[in-house]
Amino acid sequence: MVVTSGVDHVAIRVSDMERSIAFYRDLLGWEVVMDLRLDGPGMETALRTPGVRVHNVMLRKDALGMIELVQVHAPDVAPYDGTRRPLDVGGLFTLSLNVEDIDACYAELTAKGVEFHSAPATIEVPGLGTTRIVFFSDPDGVAIELVQAEGTSLNK
Repeated sequence: MVVTSGVDHVAIRVSDMERSIAFYRDLLGWEVVMDLRLDGPGMETALRTPGVRVHNVMLRKDALGMIELVQVHAPDVAPYDGTRRPLDVGGLFTLSLNVEDIDACYAELTAKGVEFHSAPATIEVPGLGTTRIVFFSDPDGVAIELVQAEGTSLNK
């Protein structure tokens, strides 16, 4: 069995790097810690795509870890069409972020123009108690969940 020691980062493919940096850095408060561009035979082999060029930006937020934004430039990569991603296809389901005060975050982000899928909701987690959650999407339709855990977090 392969033994892992944790999650290094989560990578999110984006269609417009500058727009996504502004979203994660300026709106959610993540810090850009690396910005690089990769291409050449190694990337072509790793991604099995001739002519591929990749723009990677790593962001960090305190002890939460890192998010990698990845913009892929290749002859066969179709541009994002701006629609919300369906829930029944494979891939990243949601990026869940813990918050201390979900109502304050909801109010602040709403005031900054973020459109939420609904108001914050309280859910019962069997055997663990209640938690409050709310969802919105990043500029490319990736669902972001804010979680105010009230004794339900498995990470504690």
